Amino acid sequence: AIRLACQLRPQTDLSFFQIFLPQTTAATLRTSSPSRIGEERYLVDLPGYGYAAAPKDLVARWKRLILDYLRGRVVLKRVLVLIDARHGLKPVDIEILTLLDKAAVSYQIVLTKSDKIKPTELAHTLAKVEAIARTHVAAFPEVLATSAETGAGIGELRAAVVSAAKG
Repeated sequence: AIRLACQLRPQTDLSFFQIFLPQTTAATLRTSSPSRIGEERYLVDLPGYGYAAAPKDLVARWKRLILDYLRGRVVLKRVLVLIDARHGLKPVDIEILTLLDKAAVSYQIVLTKSDKIKPTELAHTLAKVEAIARTHVAAFPEVLATSAETGAGIGELRAAVVSAAKG
C-alpha cells in the first residue's frame, strides 16, 4: 500500500480531509486509522503538533510518535505539512521540518486558509516559506497555497498528492 501522511494542526484537519474524503467528520479524524483514497493508496492523519492548548509533554509524545511512524516507511511517498498562511512557519514548525529531514522523509508544505489574508501578504508568506523550505534537505521544493473555503489551490494540491502517490 502506498501511504501519504499528513502532519496537521488541529484547526486544519477537517477542511483538509474533506477535500479528499467528503464524508470525513471530526469524529473520524480522531481514529488515527488510514483512509483509503484509491487503489492501494491511503491518507494517514498524524497528530497535530502546533495547538497551543496541548500540554508540552503531550506535544513531545506526538513528536516521538510521528518520528516512530515515519522512520523506515519505504511505502510512504510524502508527508504534507499544513501551515496556516496567516501565521507562516513558527518555531514548532521548523522543529517538525528538521525532524522530517532527520527521518529522511520527503515532505511538502501546504499553506492553508490562504483566503484569510491579503494577496500581497500571501505572496510574502509564500516567498518566505519557500526560502526556508529550500534550506531543508527533505522538503519538496514547491510550497502550495490553498483555501478549503474558496477552493483556491485545491486542484494543485490534488495533483501533487496524485503525483507523489505515483512517483
